[in-house]
Amino acid sequence: MFDPVTASPADDVRQRMAQLARADGARKLITAANSLAEPSQRLERTLDVEGVGELPAFRVRFAQGGEPTKGGIRFDAEADASEAERLALLMALKCALTGLPFGGGKGAVKVDARKLSQSQRDEVARAYARAFSDIVGPDTDVPAPDIATGAAEMDAIRRELGYEKGSSRA
Repeated sequence: MFDPVTASPADDVRQRMAQLARADGARKLITAANSLAEPSQRLERTLDVEGVGELPAFRVRFAQGGEPTKGGIRFDAEADASEAERLALLMALKCALTGLPFGGGKGAVKVDARKLSQSQRDEVARAYARAFSDIVGPDTDVPAPDIATGAAEMDAIRRELGYEKGSSRA
């Protein structure tokens, strides 16, 4: 289990990658991990969702050189900022190792999605889009489905961002 007192989430990932690199000689993995010492953005906001209540929400980005980031948004009762940070770092590394021109991002809302109706899930997604509309978008931070999110939630985010930015295609 991750101990926030002794190490950062990025330190945990770097340590595991160093162990893997020693095992197979992949020194490039260590270099990539060391260049991503801290996230470029770690945001925590509270969503106020009618009929659901206040929900903690997170978005973490690892971007270098101003490239856009990409990564999933999960609805999970166990979600927290440290988990989002670890997963964003892994997405950044995955993009770097596969040659994709993106940094890594990860978002989460702390909610048990199994207890939500589809209309409530839609409203949580729209609230997430409003809360992070200053960074989420096609040229800055591209959201994707993850745990308990799918096409319907991504469409709700797209529609909400289109409305927020005044250029809806919905």
